[in-house]
Amino acid sequence: MLVCAALIWWRQNRWQAARFAAVAAIGWLSVEPVKLLVHRPRPVLPNVHAAAESWSFPSGHVALVTAVVLGLVLVTTGRSRAVTIIFGSAAVIVVALSRLTLAVHYPSDTAASVVWVGAVTVIVMSGMRVVEAANTDRATRPRRAETAGADTQPILIDGVRQD
Repeated sequence: MLVCAALIWWRQNRWQAARFAAVAAIGWLSVEPVKLLVHRPRPVLPNVHAAAESWSFPSGHVALVTAVVLGLVLVTTGRSRAVTIIFGSAAVIVVALSRLTLAVHYPSDTAASVVWVGAVTVIVMSGMRVVEAANTDRATRPRRAETAGADTQPILIDGVRQD
């Protein structure tokens, strides 16, 4: 995830890298509190791979892949975005099927991960837009000339006296 963010920073810009990192990290890490709240045990099947010692709902593996794919979709455009959507969707499906094949998750665990990360992505992107807008406003806002005594000297904005 860090390598992807660094490459995006290097190839595109810092906001794209921040978008990717925020969506991928928050989307993935946000499933852990849900696991603690739901406390759903993993499936127990005879003669099947021993389940991990953590809660089942939602799937962290599927959440990770979904979060990375959504992060990449948000920072790509045109043909690259189409390719990312196609291969990313395939990756999410493959990981979800692997979790089901290994019998360490229920189908609803994997589906919930995709839905949850999608919802978190919408929230994260809304927050990112607010932050970007605030930074854009600050960067384009006219600066006041610094004055020693505000009472005695005129206020200047871009060299023009403001009365």
